[in-house]
Amino acid sequence: MPQLWAKGEYEFTSFGTIYFESKAYYDADCTLPHTTVVDPVPVHLYEPVTYQDLGEKMLQVGITGRGIFIEMTFDGERYPADAFFFTINQDSLYFSEVLVFEALRFGTEMYSSMDIDFETCLTRS
Repeated sequence: MPQLWAKGEYEFTSFGTIYFESKAYYDADCTLPHTTVVDPVPVHLYEPVTYQDLGEKMLQVGITGRGIFIEMTFDGERYPADAFFFTINQDSLYFSEVLVFEALRFGTEMYSSMDIDFETCLTRS
């Protein structure tokens, strides 16, 4: 079985929605697309995740960030999540440890702290 690499693309729109699309590749540089799509349904057919910026917050010692409220919708049912936190440093977007963004999924980790996770971030492409 060949190895596959994945890249997730997230778009945070100015009107409060988050669009997510994942793509699979044959190479670690993500230049040779895998012919089988990870998810055959175009991302725009899903109901987008919505968010609300809750304004500036004081986070960990010496770190200023912002609060964010996210609501996900599955099969017509809305699932509001608690407020999370994020901070931006140059072209990187860091979220609290309870909000996880990965190449193939995103969601919440209920047993993590509310600290900013500086090991994991989204970078502007």
